[in-house]
Amino acid sequence: MLRGSWFYTDDYRLLAQARDVRLDVGYLMTPFDSQFMPVGRLVAWVVGNSGEVATNWNVAVTLTLALSTLAAVACWWMLVTVFGTRWELLPLLVLYLFSALSAPALMWWAAGLNQLPLQGVWFAAVAAWTCYLRTRRNRWLAVTTVVITLGLLCYVKTLLVLPVLLVLALGYFTTGSVQARVATAFRSWWSAAAVGAVTAIGYVAYYTTAIPAPFVKRGAEGGSGLAGSLVDTMLLTAFGSSAAGGPWRWDTFNPPTGYADPPVWGVHLAWMSLAALVALAAFRRRRTGRAWLVLLFSLAGAYLLLLTTRAPIAGAGIGLEMRYLTETVCALVLALGLAWLPVPGAVEHSEPRSRSLVALAPTPALVGLVGLVYLAGAVVSTTTYAYIWHTDNPGSSFLHRVRDAANESGSLDLTGGPVPAAVMPGYSFPYNTLEELVPLYTPRAGFPSVSTDLHSVAEDGRVAQTVIDAAVTSEPGPLPDCGWKVGPKGRTIPLQNGTIDVDWWLRIGYLASARTDVTVSAADVSRTTTLNPGVGSLYVQVTGAFDAVRVSGLTPGTTVCVDVVEVGTAEPGDA
Repeated sequence: MLRGSWFYTDDYRLLAQARDVRLDVGYLMTPFDSQFMPVGRLVAWVVGNSGEVATNWNVAVTLTLALSTLAAVACWWMLVTVFGTRWELLPLLVLYLFSALSAPALMWWAAGLNQLPLQGVWFAAVAAWTCYLRTRRNRWLAVTTVVITLGLLCYVKTLLVLPVLLVLALGYFTTGSVQARVATAFRSWWSAAAVGAVTAIGYVAYYTTAIPAPFVKRGAEGGSGLAGSLVDTMLLTAFGSSAAGGPWRWDTFNPPTGYADPPVWGVHLAWMSLAALVALAAFRRRRTGRAWLVLLFSLAGAYLLLLTTRAPIAGAGIGLEMRYLTETVCALVLALGLAWLPVPGAVEHSEPRSRSLVALAPTPALVGLVGLVYLAGAVVSTTTYAYIWHTDNPGSSFLHRVRDAANESGSLDLTGGPVPAAVMPGYSFPYNTLEELVPLYTPRAGFPSVSTDLHSVAEDGRVAQTVIDAAVTSEPGPLPDCGWKVGPKGRTIPLQNGTIDVDWWLRIGYLASARTDVTVSAADVSRTTTLNPGVGSLYVQVTGAFDAVRVSGLTPGTTVCVDVVEVGTAEPGDA
């Protein structure tokens, strides 16, 4: 999945901001798109400065694979720690490894910088916290605190791990009424409560004061029905289908990202299956309800964060993008384990009823069959999701064409300007310009303000000789075989009309008697370069309003004939 993928939008912004900058606290602490992510900034710096160009996909893949592997190991550690070593853990591990819920965290590099560490932290925090609840040894509290702190340096959603830890403490390692459980927990683990409160309050205080605009202001939402619509898209459709091995197909209107697009019957079948699983656990085992609180808290946290940040801007459809749900697969794995398996050392946990309320029993063969069905759907879902990234990444194809043209030529002068929105959206300015993106791919392209061999980039990434879509041209020259003759004193060439005060490209068609220096002036801008002998074109970028162009500064003994001066916008020619 990783080897055939490539960078996309936010990835370029991260790499551009990391390239050739000093690795210091100021850089690491700078928020990215309202996200406090020093660890992600560090990884971006390593990738962006690991070679001749910033877009070093091999290094990015290696680090992403390392993060993914650490998360998988943490998942197994959590399962073995909470439930003991038993064969029933294998289906839970398969659920995590293959779920399409976490596919965006793997494929979209910028998303993975936050979300893969979050998954590892989620599992490791639960494992260390369980050890602390069993032993009450402060070293495990220290491990839990370090893990949570590391997670907060990766992603704000680490805060959603804290309610899970609270459910474990109150639901499994205390007994009695709610009040009695809280009192017991506080007496037994008051130091943990103090450390957790200080960590959470301190982080939230910093985040709300130092990180710009993490939440959308009230009243910005696009309608009173947004909350309900987001429940439908994010929770019922995207999460429900993916929890059962879906969503099986993707809407690719915004490649390379895919939005969950399960068939309606698939969503209904998924929820029927999930409801049957919950009901079967309740009919056959005691104390299963508290297990689902882990999942409910995780879903509620993910939902509320999206509702108050992206959804008011993008609409409820954003809930179908799975990257806002990636950590919920962690909660699903733990909740299923807590509902169906005992927790050694816990005061209370799920256990078989003395008399089952249903005759159906989940035999190993049945569990294996269900697991295979899930696995088949999950493989189809993740494979088709990866296929989009492999075959339909507009930014990859566009910028690779520009890179290949520059590397083939050895040195390429380009006009700048914005790239197509499919490559980089306009709201990301200035990172949606060729001047910012092309240097991430190759050092063999430049964006000079004056050139005798200028090229432009077409909408599809094709590179061709620049032509000028002329808005104004020069007056015809007085000499039939020369046009405007320029000598040692220079020459002012009048235009047929004046221009307005904006950015312009000039093309000066010339014939030079020998190699010579030359200075071109228009408005308040002067550019100096060297002309080769013979016929050629000189391209000059200027800004301002003017009605004449002056050519001067020739090397003594040389003459230049100017055939035409074109003033307009630069566009790629035919080939």
